[in-house]
Amino acid sequence: MESTTSLAIAEAPQEGPAWLLSPAQEWFKCTAYYINDGPLWISNTPQPIAGGMSGSPVISEAGAAIGVVAVGQTTSSDTAVCKDESGTPNPRLLRDLPGWVLKGLSR
Repeated sequence: MESTTSLAIAEAPQEGPAWLLSPAQEWFKCTAYYINDGPLWISNTPQPIAGGMSGSPVISEAGAAIGVVAVGQTTSSDTAVCKDESGTPNPRLLRDLPGWVLKGLSR
């Protein structure tokens, strides 16, 4: 694992464009949104959310981390892939990180 510059954390937009990092280390655009105070949904991906993407950041158009990829869809071959146009639920960072983590980030 290589070290890198940390990302700013921001609230997810209620709906808007976002970016995901593929297992091939290529960024691709998607739509991220949430309903009420629910999880971050990812949809309209030009490629599937595939195995190996778990833990990758979901990045807003402004370049801030707004969520983390956590959910795909299991196919009959047990390979984690999401091809669902309606999206998959994932953690929103400002909603789901423990308070002690957020306090440490503000210092």
